[in-house]
Order: sequence, then C-alpha cells, then structure tokens
Amino acid sequence: MNKQITKITIGAVLAALSVVIRMVFDPIMPDNFNVPFYSIPLIIAGFMIGRTYGLVVGIVADTAMGLMSPYGYKPLFVFSSIAWSLLPALLTKEPKGYRWYLIIIITYFTAFLFNTMAMWIHYSKNFAMASFYLRLGLIIPFSFIIAYLTYFIYERVYKDIVLTK
Repeated sequence: MNKQITKITIGAVLAALSVVIRMVFDPIMPDNFNVPFYSIPLIIAGFMIGRTYGLVVGIVADTAMGLMSPYGYKPLFVFSSIAWSLLPALLTKEPKGYRWYLIIIITYFTAFLFNTMAMWIHYSKNFAMASFYLRLGLIIPFSFIIAYLTYFIYERVYKDIVLTK
C-alpha cells in the first residue's frame, strides 16, 4: 500500500480518536481538573506519521471538536492542539527516559499558554485568569500521567505496526 495513504489513514484514525476521547472525558471531569487525555493520540501522530502529518492531525482534531462543541468554534484553541501534535516530535525521536517527561512538561506548558491566550481573547481576561494558578499547578502531575500513558501506548502500537510490515 502507498505510504501516503497509510499515513493519512493512521492520521484520520488518531484525529477521530482524539475527538472521541475529548467528547467522553470533558463532560465527566470537573472543569479545572481535565487531564488532557485527548493529547495522547496527537502526540502519537507526531511520532508515527511524521511532523507534517502530525500537524495536520492536530488541526483536524481541534477543528472537528470545535465544530461539535456547544459553545461554538473558537479558532485560537487550535494552537494548543498543534503544540501537542508537533512539539514532542520536534524535540525527540523516541518517547523514552526522563527526557520524555521533561518534553511533555514543556509541551503541556506551551499548550497551557496557548489555551490561556485563547481564553483571554475569545472570552475575557477575568475568565482566563480565574483558574490560571490552579491549571498551572496541575501541569506537573498531569504531565506525568500523559507521558506515562503515551510511552505505554506508543511502545505497543509502534512495535505492532513495525513488526507486521
């Protein structure tokens, strides 16, 4: 099969998975305690299908979720999804070791800043700053959860795809 078709197919599945995860977890988790589980497929996309396709997966996933949101589409939130899908793939070749946790913390912090900027612009300064310090304090513990799950899933998925070729 053509490599481009394979990458597009994997990207579409990962983008859809990100949207479904977000639709499932956002309503059941408290507003300020949302572990961004939706970022796991975005991070994996960057590694599995490359940076360019990973970037597209981030844009597609965020746009699809924004269009399905009851609050309407807010385009500036796309930058946080782009950070999740692009930064880990730019900063390392494999999600391994202590460096991987540091990369996820950096990525999470970057996505946090983009989300805060988008809240400030789309809503108001007061809205963006209301939970700023709480969200900032949750970056470290949530980063460890995301880093561990991403590593665990990536190792299994990547090995299965590489060994079956």
